[in-house]
Amino acid sequence: MQLAQDRRYFRVAFGDVGVDITWWQAGGKTAINSIHPDRGEVLNLSAGGMLFSCQREFQIRSRIVVRLQFCLDNERFALDAQVLRKTDTITAYEYGCSFIELLERDEIRLVRILNTLELARRKGVASGRATGGTGGAPMRGTTMTAGH
Repeated sequence: MQLAQDRRYFRVAFGDVGVDITWWQAGGKTAINSIHPDRGEVLNLSAGGMLFSCQREFQIRSRIVVRLQFCLDNERFALDAQVLRKTDTITAYEYGCSFIELLERDEIRLVRILNTLELARRKGVASGRATGGTGGAPMRGTTMTAGH
């Protein structure tokens, strides 16, 4: 028997949405890779957090904070998140994180865009482009799963 997770937000899975990742040790004043952010891919996203994949491996023993920069439906986001978990895959590392100090206006924008994308997906209609960081490929499609 599986127990359902009680989540505040629904989660939308993405195809090709890129994300630029800047890593910080919590409490640190200098980013680990501020000059050249890592490039990753958004796997799923909610107004509460994100699951992304990238090539960089970090040990999650200490508190790691990331700045995630991406675009959805031609709107740019730069959100801070705490990394909560890491999963090793054959080709990359996947990190689950929860947004911290999310401004209300960013939460409202994110929920609005995710709702629009999910409604378009359900209708089978493309709703603009979703790209990450400073550019990226058009979004191929979305799926909805339990929220974050």
